[in-house]
Amino acid sequence: MIIDNCLFPDELFYDLEENVWIRRENDAVAIGITCVYAFIAGRVETVKFKPLVTFLERGKSVATIESARFFSAVRTPISGKLIKINKELVSAPSLANKHPYSLGWFAKILPVSRGEKIILGA
Repeated sequence: MIIDNCLFPDELFYDLEENVWIRRENDAVAIGITCVYAFIAGRVETVKFKPLVTFLERGKSVATIESARFFSAVRTPISGKLIKINKELVSAPSLANKHPYSLGWFAKILPVSRGEKIILGA
C-alpha cells in the first residue's frame, strides 16, 4: 500500500504509534522502522542495540538511532527475548533509510506472550 508517497508493504504488521513494523519468521518476529520513521530521523548515522538474550517488554527500546538532527529509540511492539540483531546496521546505518523493509531490519525477537501472538495473526 502507498499512502502519500510512503510505501507500506502489505505482508507486514505495523505499530503506527511507534512507526515500526514486524514480520513473522517462524517462531520469531523481525522488527524494523517504517519509511515515515526513516524520513523523520534523517540520514541515520549510528545504531546501537540492546545486548542479545535481553528480555524486552512491549514498548521498550530494542535499539537507538541517531542522526545529525535526531536521537530516538526503536521500541518493540511485542514482549520477548532479543535473539538476533542486524549487525550490518552498525557498520552501514543508512540501510535503515535506504531499505527500511528489507536490508534495514533491526532485530529478531522470540515472543513470549500468547496474547501478543494473537496480534500477529497466530
